[in-house]
This record gives sequence, C-alpha cells and structure tokens, in this order.
Amino acid sequence: MYETTSTFWFSGAGRYGRLSIATARFLVFLHCVSLVCLLILLCKLNHNLYFHRASKVYSSDYCNAVFAGLPDSTLAPLQRVLHAAARFVDEFRPRDHVTESLMSLHWLSVRERITYKLCSLMHGIVHGHAPRNLKDTVVPVADLAGRCHLRSAQDGLFDIPRSRTAFGSRAFSTTGPQAWNQLPTDIRNTATYTTFKHNLKTFLFNIAYGL
Repeated sequence: MYETTSTFWFSGAGRYGRLSIATARFLVFLHCVSLVCLLILLCKLNHNLYFHRASKVYSSDYCNAVFAGLPDSTLAPLQRVLHAAARFVDEFRPRDHVTESLMSLHWLSVRERITYKLCSLMHGIVHGHAPRNLKDTVVPVADLAGRCHLRSAQDGLFDIPRSRTAFGSRAFSTTGPQAWNQLPTDIRNTATYTTFKHNLKTFLFNIAYGL
C-alpha cells in the first residue's frame, strides 16, 4: 500500500540510476577542472588569493536520496569523485591515500551522505517542515491501529513497509524510516534543525571512519 504512494522516488537502479550517477560524476569533475584552470590563470597573473580548502562538492549531493539502497559497486563512481576532490583540495598525487584528507575536511562518504539527506528529510516530516506529498509517504508507528502502545510508537519511530521488489525497498517510504529509526534517540528528539544537522553529521562521520 505504501509503495504506490511514493512512486516519484525512483529506485535509481538500472539504466536511469547509472545515468544519474554518471551525470553527477561528470559535473563534479568538470567543476574540479574549472578550478584547476582558474588557479593556473591566477598564478600567471600573480594574484595573491587564498582558496577555501574545505570547499564542498555539492553536485555529488544533489537529489542523492534517490540512490538509497544501491550497492557499493553502483555508488563507487561517486565515491571516486569525492576522492578526486579531496586530492585536489589537499594537493595530493593521484595514488596517495585520501582517508586522512577526507577526515580533515570532515567529508562524509557517499553512503553516509545519502543517509544524511534521508534523515534531514525525515526531520522535516517530523517537525512539519516537509511538503505534504512527501509527508504522506511515511507512517508513524503511533498512527497504526494496534501498535500505538508499543515502545517503538513512544520513541517516535516510523513504520517500515514490507516490499517484495528491489524497486519498492529503495522507495523513500522504506529508506526514509529505516534511516530515521536507526538514529540515536537524542538525535531524533532534537527539534532545532541546525543542531540536528550538526549532531547527525558527527554521528555519521564516526560511523564512516570507525571512530
């Protein structure tokens, strides 16, 4: 029942998913090349400018919630984009390890970036800031008959609908509640969006790098 209400969240699998990831990868690499060209030009002009070393790679995050549930092999091109961007920011050679660079920049991995987006959307749903059509795709456990007395209802968790297809399991009606329910209670209960984002990123950062 819940799968049909979230058809606008495509799974990202198959030809269209690969096309979306390839497009994002191309755009980010294009931006990196543009920055390199600009740097060379400014050096030739002898301009003393400082570059923001902690710049974000926003193109890799655009609509990335639709990539939820995809295997690591499919997300690998986007992860390589982040590695290339980190090498550019810290002036690493192509074969240098970038884990320390990613940590110093406080960049999340692609998998955690997707979770970050899903949880941010769920926070908007919980606190009434999300669009109505997005809110209608998920159901709190407290709203289900016969389950409102459960601890999961008292903790503000959401129902995770069962799906018989891979497409349905990657719909927001499933991936959103899954990501939200796995957060610690203190993070879920944070009402202020700015504080929530800060705590969420710290939590996901520790998971990404095993801290």
